[in-house]
Amino acid sequence: MEGTNQAEKGNFKYQLGRAYGQGSNPTIGFVNYEEPSADYEFGLVIYNRPLTDKEKYNYSLIPIFKNVVEPYQDWKQAILQTGIKDDFNSIVEEVRDLPLHDAIETLGYFVLNNLHEDGNAEFVFGNYTAQDLGRVFYEDTITPIEAIDQIINQLQLANS
Repeated sequence: MEGTNQAEKGNFKYQLGRAYGQGSNPTIGFVNYEEPSADYEFGLVIYNRPLTDKEKYNYSLIPIFKNVVEPYQDWKQAILQTGIKDDFNSIVEEVRDLPLHDAIETLGYFVLNNLHEDGNAEFVFGNYTAQDLGRVFYEDTITPIEAIDQIINQLQLANS
């Protein structure tokens, strides 16, 4: 189970931001190193615990999630327990009548502008973009996006 929830146990993968070696990553909870690949220039490190915000930042370690739903759900769970809950509900209502691409972008930037953890967005959400996060936010709170919706969206973009 990968992720950043402090209660979780299992494997937590992080993309190295610099060459693997002494001082490239914390030692506590270290499980394994995976060699560099086309997707991960410096390789991956695997831990038996989630790393703290400070560790991710200090060592330039970007979390790797199974899919975009995982960091979005962590974010949503944390946000709905804060004062941002009203803003969360307001933004969902605001985007309902927007064209799909505008709604997705608005929701995605709302997520990125209201981080549930300290640190830069890449250390919180990994390599997911505003569009990735906005799409899952839209599907979670408004409606699933069907193939026809994507075609209409493309036509709207082409005409604007």
